[in-house]
Amino acid sequence: MGNFEAYREIKVNDEILSQRVETTLEQLSQDPTASVSGACKDPHQAKAVYRLIGNEKFTPQALYEISREETTRQILESGVNVVLIPQDTTSLN
Repeated sequence: MGNFEAYREIKVNDEILSQRVETTLEQLSQDPTASVSGACKDPHQAKAVYRLIGNEKFTPQALYEISREETTRQILESGVNVVLIPQDTTSLN
């Protein structure tokens, strides 16, 4: 689905944890609307995702930082002069 190699560089200071981030993103991207247990092929993979989320070395900030860096890199490499970033402000009640 996506290319998540950039996420190997996530700043968690743990190579195994970095690999788990990449694997988790690949798994969850297969069906973004599914629950964790629905997106994972078996209960062991789902448990690994939940363990990643609960790991104190893994923070949302680390994920945001690498996402920002990767997005910036892709924009610069594209050579475009204008980048549109629409925002969906609708909500369902």
